[in-house]
Amino acid sequence: ESEKSGLWPKLQLVAKSQLIYPNVVIPESEIQNTVMATLSFPLYEGSASRSRATQKEKEALAIELTQSQRKTDLERDLGKAQDLIQSLGEQSILSQKNVQEASEVEHLTYQSYRAGKTRYLDVQDANLKLLEAQVGAAQIETNLLNVAALVSYLKE
Repeated sequence: ESEKSGLWPKLQLVAKSQLIYPNVVIPESEIQNTVMATLSFPLYEGSASRSRATQKEKEALAIELTQSQRKTDLERDLGKAQDLIQSLGEQSILSQKNVQEASEVEHLTYQSYRAGKTRYLDVQDANLKLLEAQVGAAQIETNLLNVAALVSYLKE
């Protein structure tokens, strides 16, 4: 809009009142009142103001479209993150069951080893499977916390 205003004539009005001392030798003061009017308009500018106005309008439109796209992207990312939280929650439940089962298998394998029915390597294998299940559960919980933090950030 400011660029478009360059196409129109400009009228400036100035009013000024000041106390002056015109004669330095004789200390007299006088009040001088001034009124001024100025009218200016472009005679020829080769459509520069129109071009600048069009350019500024296009820039404003581009900014609005970019803002709209970013809002859409943010809503999409928020939806993806919420879906991921739901998926990770389900994975967490399954991984906790997996840890419980691996713990039971490890305990039973150890009891069997103490009874002399299994080898030491079987006990170590059961321990390794329990540890892998616990690490998997911890990774899922970490991912769940990271995505929850991301959702919290995206909602702000």
